[in-house]
Amino acid sequence: MLDVTRLRTRSHLAELAAWQRRAAAAREEAGVLARSRADAEQALRTPGGGAVPAVELQARWRQVEELRRREEDARGRAAALEREAGKRLEAALASRREEEALVRLE
Repeated sequence: MLDVTRLRTRSHLAELAAWQRRAAAAREEAGVLARSRADAEQALRTPGGGAVPAVELQARWRQVEELRRREEDARGRAAALEREAGKRLEAALASRREEEALVRLE
């Protein structure tokens, strides 16, 4: 029984690590998108001398809005993945407590 519990604990820890990696990747993606959005906003504010055609300004604005939406999506995904990682952590901790209880019984 103890061996099965140890395997279950390791499995929960592996799942936790996977969910944490996914959350970190989503946070990193959100950070990259935030920097890209900031650059695009700066380009929108500073046209670089001379008149910028309205079509160009509209394209830049659409780019900023698209980057903002993608950033929000990535942040939402990261939050959901972090919540799921929290559940995996709770499962791993419960399994570890069960393992420790079995060790004390032996």
